[in-house]
Amino acid sequence: MLIDSLDSNVEYWNKKPWDLQRIDKENVNFLLGDQLDEKEFLKNDSRYIDNRLFASVRAILSYATGQLAVPEIIPSKGDEVFLKGARNLQSALYQHSLDDKVDSKTRAAVLNLITRKRGFMKLRWDPNAGMYGDIVTEVCNPEDIIIDRHAGYLGNPNTIYHRIRCTIEELISRFPKKEAEIKQAFSIKQGRFTQMSRYVTYFEAWFTYMDKNVPKEGVAWFVPEYNLILDKMPNPNWVYTGDDKQDKIANLMQRPPKPFIGFNYMNLGHSFIDETCLFEQAKPMQEMLNRRGRQIWENADYVNGRWVASKKSFSEEDAYKLINKGAKTIALADADDVSKSLVNVASAELPAYVYNTLLDARNEIDTMMGTPSVFRGAQPDQQDTLGRDMMVKQQSGMLQDDLVRAVSTGMEEYYKVKLQ
Repeated sequence: MLIDSLDSNVEYWNKKPWDLQRIDKENVNFLLGDQLDEKEFLKNDSRYIDNRLFASVRAILSYATGQLAVPEIIPSKGDEVFLKGARNLQSALYQHSLDDKVDSKTRAAVLNLITRKRGFMKLRWDPNAGMYGDIVTEVCNPEDIIIDRHAGYLGNPNTIYHRIRCTIEELISRFPKKEAEIKQAFSIKQGRFTQMSRYVTYFEAWFTYMDKNVPKEGVAWFVPEYNLILDKMPNPNWVYTGDDKQDKIANLMQRPPKPFIGFNYMNLGHSFIDETCLFEQAKPMQEMLNRRGRQIWENADYVNGRWVASKKSFSEEDAYKLINKGAKTIALADADDVSKSLVNVASAELPAYVYNTLLDARNEIDTMMGTPSVFRGAQPDQQDTLGRDMMVKQQSGMLQDDLVRAVSTGMEEYYKVKLQ
């Protein structure tokens, strides 16, 4: 069931409007400044890039993830003992997250959200963390997370796949009971270092299944290419008592949680993954900005004009020596009118609307991203007053408040799963 549906889910999310495979490749390159197609340029062409999107993304992240969200735990009773217990648990939960650098990891997940339409964090038990093992938080590469195609907005997907890479030696250490089958699948007979150190890919799938008309949660590990099931078990993030009602009393949540925290922002309310993102909407204007800036830059390269020499007066070598020597260089011209022997042809001056379109592209990016100059910390317009600058900054902050709420929603789920 899990292996057969994997390819169908990947194919679904690679269709419009998500188109995740293309988004992951193009948007990451765009963010890092790789915004030009070298096939469109000649050797001496200007490679002008004004990465306005990068500055906008920095400002958004600084505002939305400037500090780690603080959990709020409400006691079940008003007695002092319960109040103190809630405060202590709240402080311990927050401090544990700070020690695990969840503030920085949240920033990375939100960066994926606003550039790649989705962001994920994962909680897992690591027996090698700390003295006795501990819960750790990982930022997942969105490319490695595959969601069930029928999952609804803010819902519980039937299946979440996590693609994991490790060496064959590590794979065997994680699943020692399957050592023989692993070696057979990867054609390993002698177990040399060159064979055991080879990196392979397997999947971890957290899924929901029905047992006597009651939804249950499980997890399985498998290598899809060889239909090899490495292991399977009920969801381990749960205290099992043998009775469904007692389970809900003994646990914090109502059902065993899948240990992934997903973030949503620009969503129509029909899909688990956002249909679009801020970066995707502003990217066409970034391309126009680069194009217009390149046009102005190339025009500026020819501001000194181009020299045109008469063939009757100069050879190419003599004309080149005259132009590239000092001011006292003398040239003998074979012409009655010396002014026509060597002429400087100035470049045509660009119309004012060309530069205005560049400014319009910058302003449009700032509008889409909600990051005007005062919000990014850039030099404000000298014609504006302090009051106007503050008002613009506050309005920009209001545009980002919905993103802050989206982050808070994800962090609320994060603390619930961690506490469970």
